[in-house]
Amino acid sequence: MRTLLALATVAAGLAGAPTIAAAANRCWQVSGWTPVVSGDTAIVTSIPCTNTPLTTGWIPVEFEPTMFLRIPLTDPHIFTPWVFHGTILNAGTAAAPVFQWNPQFDHTILPWSPDQATPVNGLRGRLRHYNRSRCITPNATDGGQVGSAPCTNATNMTYKLVDAGGGKYRLANEGNSKCLYVITPGVDGGTVRNWGCWNDPNMKFELQPVGDGTGSFRLRHQNTSPNQCPFDAGTGLVFHWTCWADNEMRYRFDAL
Repeated sequence: MRTLLALATVAAGLAGAPTIAAAANRCWQVSGWTPVVSGDTAIVTSIPCTNTPLTTGWIPVEFEPTMFLRIPLTDPHIFTPWVFHGTILNAGTAAAPVFQWNPQFDHTILPWSPDQATPVNGLRGRLRHYNRSRCITPNATDGGQVGSAPCTNATNMTYKLVDAGGGKYRLANEGNSKCLYVITPGVDGGTVRNWGCWNDPNMKFELQPVGDGTGSFRLRHQNTSPNQCPFDAGTGLVFHWTCWADNEMRYRFDAL
């Protein structure tokens, strides 16, 4: 897409939180639209591909599989909360892509960042449930049961990935420095808990991608056999069960 290639070097120089992957993706924020005869020209700013603030989502740019536009869900071009009504085309010599009204072309808005496929040590973000847009919240007491609540930008919903070796991580809450754990041996239906972080094998999780292109994963606990996975049935508490292909066990990591 000729119109946006010049912006790629700007995007590459932006500093931000630790990235998930050194991807070829290029991303822009839609901040407004300029009306023109053939459609609306998007006003865009180059941004990192790893940050998805609440009330925003990502639109893949047509015919450009590595390009994405981040857009507020309140944008007037949004047909329904997660559908972009129309199409984004190469604007030729224009400085931004062009949005054109076309009811035959609807695009699903992605609620996760394009570069969230591979976790890295030190990454910060929310643990967002795939089905409910509820985020894991800590308990102030060592051994306390971990809960979930509607996602916000609060510090107590921010978790940091701490390298535990072998591609596994401890999930450390930034609000109280407590890590998620599962009691061993794991019993189906038990509650996920938290404790002050230390080198405890019960605190080791693998962020296992589901592999269906949604950017979601299961939090596979490493010290239980068979491995237990946290799940959220909407009760306000996070439980665990033997891992299997259950949508209730699926999470996304909202990188911050």
